Amino acid sequence: MFEQQQQLFGTVRPLSWRDRYTIVVRSKRWALLRDKFIHRCGSRCMRCNWQKTHWSKGRTLELHHRTYERLGAEAEGDLELLCSVCHARADEERAAEGRRRADAALYDARFDGWARACFGDDYWGIEDEWMHDQFEDWLERKYDEGY
Repeated sequence: MFEQQQQLFGTVRPLSWRDRYTIVVRSKRWALLRDKFIHRCGSRCMRCNWQKTHWSKGRTLELHHRTYERLGAEAEGDLELLCSVCHARADEERAAEGRRRADAALYDARFDGWARACFGDDYWGIEDEWMHDQFEDWLERKYDEGY
């Protein structure tokens, strides 16, 4: 699906993630997946059980990516049918989880750099809890110093 490329000033560049996402959610395949989920779920939100009726106003049913790992080749478990209210919440939950993972990765990278600087590349043999306590003390001092 993403073999398509854009022509830009005579050079070919790969599609951006946003371009790929837009292609996916505007595709016939996506519309068919959405219809399949609506039919299977009885026009109900998979989280709050709200049901779309002919009289429904304001709220819609939307197909939500639980993960983007297989964008364009989604497994059914990657998706869920949500009302627009639950979809907004689910997007924020996914964003919060992404921020949490990014913060954890940054912490791990800082710890690794600190441990290598203090104890060398073979710091793995040192007692873990003691080393993390030392790292936390170091972070606190750095924070107090304004870093």
